[in-house]
Formats: sequence, structure tokens, C-alpha cells
Amino acid sequence: MHFNNIENISVFDSFFDNYSELINSIINESQSSEIIIISSKHRNAGFFIGPDDYFTTNPIMTKKNIAYNQYNCDKIRLTIIEKYAFIAHELGHIYDSKIYQTDDNLTKEINADEMACKIGLQDDLICGLQKLMDSNTHIELTNNINKRISYRKSKSEIFIAAEQVSLTSKTKSQKLI
Repeated sequence: MHFNNIENISVFDSFFDNYSELINSIINESQSSEIIIISSKHRNAGFFIGPDDYFTTNPIMTKKNIAYNQYNCDKIRLTIIEKYAFIAHELGHIYDSKIYQTDDNLTKEINADEMACKIGLQDDLICGLQKLMDSNTHIELTNNINKRISYRKSKSEIFIAAEQVSLTSKTKSQKLI
């Protein structure tokens, strides 16, 4: 995977420094491609980023693009780590092998969220989504974000419960020894 940060947007540079090796270990070599990073002010951004967007991607184009609206992100006070989670989410759209298997937008968003979770940013994704939901007046979008948060929290609870069972089993087996 090659990132072309043509406007030298610092949040992307620091994201790539911290996570590109991990992301490269997750994606398929055959999926690797150039990803062009642009701000919402770039001349080509208007093709796929709206005034209400924070981050967005256009994975359908030959050249993959991620656009970033710093103003909107600053307005809802996303932390740098929450921004990283959203960048990972956008990469999840680009590298989602199931993107054409469904027309359901909620499913596409949940699938894209997986990338942020795989690199350890699930809690930050949930916090960022909560800020996005709190700032949004579109009922349908708010409902979908709430469903994504609930899904992520339920996945966390299942994981924590599984870890507790595993620890309990280890403790019992240690007592037997």
C-alpha cells in the first residue's frame, strides 16, 4: 500500500507512521494500491466529499482517494486518535472485499469499522462515532451511527466475556496442578 499525501496533511502522516506496517500486515498484497489523500479544499474533493462529511473515500475510482474535512473534525473536537480510527475506517472501505456483496449501507459501514478495530482503535472509533452522532441532526444517519456503536460495544462485551472464561479456566487448571 502506498499513500500519496499530496497536501501533506499532518494527521495522515502521523497515522501512516504509526499504523502503515500493521495495516500492510492485514491487507492482501493483491489489494495493495496507491491511496491519494486530499483535503476537502482540494479541486478534486467536490466529486465525493460533501459539506457535512468528516472523512470520506471513493473506493470505486481507479485511484483510491480519502478526503478529509479538518473544519468538521475540529468542530466536533475529534482527538488525533479518533481521527486515526476514522482514517482506518475509510481504509476499511477501500480494502473491503465484500463491498459489492451488499447494498445495505449499515453493513458496509460496520464492515469498514473492522479495520479500525483490527489495529486496536475500537474504543476510539466508538468515542468518535458518539461525537459524530451527538453533533448530527439527520435522524437516519444518527440511527445508523447508534447501531454501529451498539454493534461495536456488543463485540467488546463478547470479547471480554470470552477472556474472563479463559482466565477462569486457567485459574481452575492451575489449582488442579
